[in-house]
Amino acid sequence: HGRSLATVDHLLSLIASAATKFNLEQLNYLIGFIDNSWKTETIHIKEKLIELLGAIGRGCQEDSAARVLEVLWDMAHEDRLNRSMLEHLLHCHLRVFSEGRSSYYALKRDYCLKCMTDLQRNQGWLVSAIKYLYELLLHNPTNTFKSSEPDLISLLVNNHDIISALIQSLSTCQLDVWNKTNGHVTIEKSMDDRFTYEESAKSHLDLLSLLLKKGHLYLILKRGEELWDILIANEKASSLDHELGVNWFITCVDDFSRDSKLALFEKRVSKLDLINLSPKGFECYKLYFARYNLERFRRTNSSSNDSNVSTLSNTSSSNINSSCVNEHSEPIAPIEGASPRINYACMTLNDISTLESIDDLTTQQLHQILVHNYVSIAGCVEKSELISKVKLLYHDEKQKKESNTKIAKEGPNENLCKVCLDANIDCVVLNCGHLCTCIRCGEQLSNCPICRCAITRVVRVFKS
Repeated sequence: HGRSLATVDHLLSLIASAATKFNLEQLNYLIGFIDNSWKTETIHIKEKLIELLGAIGRGCQEDSAARVLEVLWDMAHEDRLNRSMLEHLLHCHLRVFSEGRSSYYALKRDYCLKCMTDLQRNQGWLVSAIKYLYELLLHNPTNTFKSSEPDLISLLVNNHDIISALIQSLSTCQLDVWNKTNGHVTIEKSMDDRFTYEESAKSHLDLLSLLLKKGHLYLILKRGEELWDILIANEKASSLDHELGVNWFITCVDDFSRDSKLALFEKRVSKLDLINLSPKGFECYKLYFARYNLERFRRTNSSSNDSNVSTLSNTSSSNINSSCVNEHSEPIAPIEGASPRINYACMTLNDISTLESIDDLTTQQLHQILVHNYVSIAGCVEKSELISKVKLLYHDEKQKKESNTKIAKEGPNENLCKVCLDANIDCVVLNCGHLCTCIRCGEQLSNCPICRCAITRVVRVFKS
């Protein structure tokens, strides 16, 4: 008391240096003394004591470090802490783990589980727990521990079902803020005295994304549907929820298995109202529609190839098959993992046989064709406007096919897409400028298959 902050800084620096030479008993006494002093000091001195504790924790052995972590954690959970001091406490707490000592695995696990407890309570410390857990997992190496010790992500996902807990917590937060605002949710709406609703929702989604990507996991269809229903299909979902939701589903499109992507498009994405979609919502629809049709194309080809192989096999082995039928009268079970039947509910340009048949298509089918071919439907009010656009697209596609047929006769192998080896090359990838893929495959790639340069844009080309 009565001393300048510069004097206090010098004093605390001396204590931090001397603490590296203390034995366990002396360290524990010092940590306890700091803990007791912190409760009665001014805000400025409290900040200095937090720094001192962090410095002691980074320089001491594991037993004393565990005590420092416990004190910092208890301080962070005190009531009426402002956001700045809370974040300072958690930053110092996290830095104790930054030494990267493998022996700290047990401590990291314990604090992951403490965060899980705060997450399940869904009370005032919710956002802080999720943010801290995100940072702890982000900087935690997954390949430095013994094989007998599961990595932290596997532990949380498999043993504590953190993904389900996150989705349930997000739903609860959404309902709480809806009730508090009578449905008028804004970006600035505060969840508590520290964090806004936007920060809360983003922290949930960021942690979910990290778990999937760093853990090399697929989100199961059921959880994906739950998340979609909360953020996008829910009548209590705000415009903020919609934008956060479609952004997340765009970013995490590869965190679903192929089967889940197909089912998610059929059950949820295809039900979107295309006329009233935001630009991001339209981008999400196009992305999942493209993946849906690419997978449908792959499975159709695979099914055709399997059928041809099966026919040849049956012809050459008819005598063997006859004896097998007599010997085993029960029907053969389907092979596990075989491709399911494809749902052709989504209309594409290839399904149109004649120009006149376009007039008989429904509005929904016209929407699907235009979206699949990346044609904007903004401003189209009448069905006749959609029909005109589809007819123009059909005419262009017909000319392109005739041109490709002519080129294929001259040199079929040279003009085949280097990815699917089925469609003709009809686009250029930028900025490298290679002509190597069809437009369908080009839109799905992030790197050029020839030179591996990053793809910034894919432009359709027409050869005369």
